[in-house]
This record gives sequence, C-alpha cells and structure tokens, in this order.
Amino acid sequence: MPPPGSGKPRGVGAAGGAKGGGGRSAKRGGVRGGGRSAAAGKESAEYRPSSNDDSEESSGDGSPRQPRGAKTRCVQREESEESSESLPEARPSDDEEEEEEQEEESMRDDTLLDQIATCIGKLAKTHPAGVLAHFNADHLQLYSGLVSSGITAHRRIGVCVFDEVIENLEEPGQGMMMQLLPHLVALVADPQPEVRQAAVYGLGVCAQFGGAVFAGAAPQVMQAIQQMMGAPDARSEANVMATDNAVSALGKAIEFHGASIDRVNAVQFFIQYLPVTGDAAEGLVVHKRLVLLLEAGEPVVFDSPEAMLPKILVIFAAVLDTETIDEEGTAKVKALMTRLNQDARLAGPTTAAFQALNAEGQGKMTALMAA
Repeated sequence: MPPPGSGKPRGVGAAGGAKGGGGRSAKRGGVRGGGRSAAAGKESAEYRPSSNDDSEESSGDGSPRQPRGAKTRCVQREESEESSESLPEARPSDDEEEEEEQEEESMRDDTLLDQIATCIGKLAKTHPAGVLAHFNADHLQLYSGLVSSGITAHRRIGVCVFDEVIENLEEPGQGMMMQLLPHLVALVADPQPEVRQAAVYGLGVCAQFGGAVFAGAAPQVMQAIQQMMGAPDARSEANVMATDNAVSALGKAIEFHGASIDRVNAVQFFIQYLPVTGDAAEGLVVHKRLVLLLEAGEPVVFDSPEAMLPKILVIFAAVLDTETIDEEGTAKVKALMTRLNQDARLAGPTTAAFQALNAEGQGKMTALMAA
C-alpha cells in the first residue's frame, strides 16, 4: 500500500487476486503525512491556550512551559512583602511564532499536493486517453523535480503521482515507465521509509503492468528490492510498512516476470521473509500469492519439501485467524494441506513440518483441519 497522504499506499486497500496486487492499503502505507503525523497537525492547528488558561503547555524538551499569554501567579509587592519583584510575563518569541506559522503553511502545501496527486490518479482512471495525451514530458519533468526535492513530503508525493498514473492507466502507461523506473529504483534507497514505501509500491505496479519495459529493468529492480528486504532493520516499526510493500512488489515480479529474473532466488527470498506482519492489506495480497504459487506446484518448494515445507507451515500458522488472510485464503490453505497429507511423496515431510511447529501453531493448524 502506498503511504498515507497520497490518496491511495494501500497499506490498506482492497486485496485482490494477483492482478489487484495489493489494493490500496496505506498505499501509502502506513506513512502518509510525509513525515508529519495527523495528530501533530491537529495539535498544531487546534491547541491554542487562551490567556486565562491555567493549564501548562509542554515545551519541546518535555518540561512544562508557561501557558501562552497567561498572567503570572506571583504575588505583587504591594500585596505581600515576601516578594521583592514580580516575574516577567511569559510570551512566545517572534521566532517561535514564525516557526509555527511556517510549519502550518508547509502542512497546508503538503495536503494540497496530496490532493492533486489523488485527482491525477482519478483522472487517469476515468479519462486515460486525456491523461496520456496531456501528461507529457513537461509534466514528467515537473514531478521529477518533486522526487528530487530535499523535502521528504515532496519526494513522497512526487512518487505517489507516478504510482497513481501508472496504476490507473495500466498497460497504456508503459510509455511513461522508461522515464519513471530509474526514479523509483533510486528512491528504494531513500533515507525516509515513507518515500521507500511509495517507491517499491510503484515498482510493484510497474511489474504488474510494465510488460517488456519492466522486463528490461528487472535485474536492477530485483537488486534494489532484495537489498531493502535484507536490511538488518527491515522489520523495525519504522520500516516494516515499506518492507512489506517491497515483498509485495517481489511477488508481482515473480508472477509476471519469472522468465526475466532469477526466479529460484526470488521465490526463496520471497518465502523466507514471510509472513507479512505490518501492512495488513499487502499481507492479504502476498499470502494469497503464496497460496497460488503452492497450488500451481511451485518447484522451489516441492522439489525440496523437507527443506521448504517447515517454513510454509510456520507461515500458515502465523497468518491463520489474522487480518492478513481472508476466508477464501483460509479455505485454500485447508484444501492445500489436505492435498499435501494425501500425497504419498509429501505426506511425510508435511507431518514432520507440523510436528516441528510450536504448540500454538499446531493448535491453529489442527483447528483449521477440523473445521
């Protein structure tokens, strides 16, 4: 799912079959606000202590700060001899007020750009011919400027525009992909996770609809995605949404471009990362794609069942009864397990894989088969 703020990263979207490829979960996944949380924006816009408010406002370092405009509570000298002078009234500095105004203005600009990205995506969906005719080199140069910006929100929004146009145009958008793919591949290494999330989401869209254009760039795309997935902190709270979208993009590359990539390596990398735990919408898509691979007799798994089935059952046990697999997917897992247990060659490795599960995993698999 692309990151929030972009009008779509899924991170939360409709999960569909292979073509749906991930719906729109936070498409912009879990991070939509371009670096600023919605909560922070609300506080900035709404929290304004009045001059009569006795409450304390927390300063940036966590210590309480005198409420803006509040009267000092010291006792005046004429009322008590205990104090020789009154404390000065606390007022925000001009620099603080200017900084707040600039931040609010920046947030308004980011919101506007997000809305523009969403509008462009809807236009591409409802008027594809018009967008193809008018989203020309000048527009691509404009949004290329956004993705090159030093401002995180601008890079994210620029990428999301690319994502929206390509996803909604589908195959007719291939003419733009040759210019867009290098930007997306480069931004997979962006220091900010919301930008990476939007970039790998876009690569997944290109894998799905890019045809020969994507096939020509597939080796570079695979290298970028696998480097991102293999990072030591790939599953950290800050990075997991972006990484889950990278896994989804890898799954699409396997499905649509198996002949253009090192398929064995890609499938192994794909399976070893699972289950998807951060982006539920992408999880639905990814886990469904895994089941489809297994239903089709994926050689990487069934040529080495003793090595691969233990991991497959760990994934199944982890996702059952979660929001990352739906009723249809659960039914497919049950049917697949029935087939494995009835297969003379695979029944033994399947039983061994079941026995290697922890008690919780065995309980979930047993309940599935008994349902």
